[in-house]
Amino acid sequence: MFCPALRAMGFGDIPGAYAELARAVPQSLLRLPDHVSFRQGALVEPLAVGLHAVRNGKVPNGGAAIVMGAGPIGLVIALWLKKEGAGCVVVSEPAEGRRALAKRMGADAAVDPRREDPVGTLRDLSGREPDAIFECVGIPGTINDAIQMAPIQGRVVVAGVCMEQDTFLPVFGIMKEVELKFVLAYLKDEFQAVIDALADGSLPAEPMISDVIDLAGVPDAFRALSNPTTQTKVLIEL
Repeated sequence: MFCPALRAMGFGDIPGAYAELARAVPQSLLRLPDHVSFRQGALVEPLAVGLHAVRNGKVPNGGAAIVMGAGPIGLVIALWLKKEGAGCVVVSEPAEGRRALAKRMGADAAVDPRREDPVGTLRDLSGREPDAIFECVGIPGTINDAIQMAPIQGRVVVAGVCMEQDTFLPVFGIMKEVELKFVLAYLKDEFQAVIDALADGSLPAEPMISDVIDLAGVPDAFRALSNPTTQTKVLIEL
């Protein structure tokens, strides 16, 4: 991921987002076991993003975490946190449908941040402060919100991709010695770890597939995602 000459498929250099066929370098490929479905295979990439973030979050066994946002990445981070031994995971998400799905996928609580305090909820459930806060929203202001929620010497992992200029007050992070960690995508071994977990049934990720559409339904799906309700992982099948 850090090669200066990297050309990524689907990011402008190499087209392929909705192609029926795509060329790939053999060394970059991993085999799906026969009993892992193509729909499960379509979840490998976001699941690897989530695993990479969780590994960088360093939440101890039995620890506690807050996940900001219950889109696909927030959901898989919550899923991996519980699989990796976190004792308490609270998801912060305004959309009611996504909160319900976060609980189905293992979160101990899912709160509307406009009405409830995620940190207070975590304290009530676990009796401890968050070991890490995962920012999975990617809009201006959410990194600052995460720093505000972090405890003394807490950790903020930024997995949300904000494409706009953002600001935060460094003094709040300085006074608490907050560690701010940005994460990018995944490593190849994390892809394999995801495939192995799907193959042995220990990673129940299918509930995040909210919609399966054909190519004709793509424009409507993008319009719906401008104001998401229950949409999480929308799959396109030909």
